[in-house]
Amino acid sequence: MEAVRRLNNMRLTRAAFVLYDFKKESSPTLVGMLCLHVDDILAAGDPNSKIYVDAEIALKKAFDFRTFETDEKTLEYCGGHDHCWKVNQHDYIQKVKPVTIHKGRTAENEMNDHDRSQLRALLGSLQWPAVQTAPHL
Repeated sequence: MEAVRRLNNMRLTRAAFVLYDFKKESSPTLVGMLCLHVDDILAAGDPNSKIYVDAEIALKKAFDFRTFETDEKTLEYCGGHDHCWKVNQHDYIQKVKPVTIHKGRTAENEMNDHDRSQLRALLGSLQWPAVQTAPHL
C-alpha cells in the first residue's frame, strides 16, 4: 500500500496522478502515471521499476477492476480505441441503443416519460463521442 500512497495528485488536474522513484543520489524519476475519468482508469509505467510494479499490485488488491488489460498495441480508455495516436470509437457507437417507438404511436402523440427518458439516454450516449472524436455528431 506504500506504493499507492506515493501516487501524487497533479496540480493542474485532479484526475491525473504521477508516481516517482525517489533515489537518494539523484533527482526523482517518473516511473508511472494514472488518469481517471468517471469509471475508467488508464495507467502506464515502467515495468522494470519495482515501485511501479508494487503500485500496480496494490491497486489491483485495493479495487475490484472488471477488467485490467495490458496491451502495448491497442489502448482503450473512456470508450475510445487508440491505434498509434489514431482514436476511434467504433465499438462504443455500436453499443448505443436506438430509441424504441411503440406500435400505434403517431406524430401527434405527446412525448411521455418513457420516450423522454430514452431520448435523454440516447443524447447522453452520443454526447461522449461528439466531444471526444466525432464533432460532426
